[in-house]
Amino acid sequence: MTGKTHVVGGNVFALGSYILMKKTGLLVDSVWEPLQLGIILPYATWASTLPDLDQNNKNRVETNPVNTAIQDLFRVIQAGHRSVKSHVAPCIIVGVLCVMSILGKSFFNLNQISTNILFLVLTGLFCGLLSHLILDLCTSDGIVIAGKRIALVPKNPVFGTGTKYESIYRRICYVLSCLLLIMAFIL
Repeated sequence: MTGKTHVVGGNVFALGSYILMKKTGLLVDSVWEPLQLGIILPYATWASTLPDLDQNNKNRVETNPVNTAIQDLFRVIQAGHRSVKSHVAPCIIVGVLCVMSILGKSFFNLNQISTNILFLVLTGLFCGLLSHLILDLCTSDGIVIAGKRIALVPKNPVFGTGTKYESIYRRICYVLSCLLLIMAFIL
């Protein structure tokens, strides 16, 4: 998938997660709900493109020192494109940190504003990284785990990056994103 598809996919995951958190009582009680979405959404948008920094291509890096550092880290750990090191591991690490922040809030009553902001940031990062992983699994190249291609679609050029298939997928995500944004403020 291209960057713009990953961004809109990250937005869908962030909006969906926000609605789920709102319904299950996981939002921060003392913080205005739209502000919480305003923290989650930009981090999800940014994180939705991070795994593609595994490509050894300086043109893919925005002029952003954090992105450059992440791309350098991927180069040092030799994370190949669509590998476990760039796609699966960051998602698992941020997911574990997100769960730890929930447990910290629940069991240790850590409801300081810094803990709450960290929880919202981690939620956004996790949504973006997970959406990237799932969207790449929906292409014919998939991701590579232990030298094997893992994909949810057959190895066929129809399901490739930049194809009509992706364009349709992106349009569906745009519609979902709009509907979820409306739902976020109605529900």
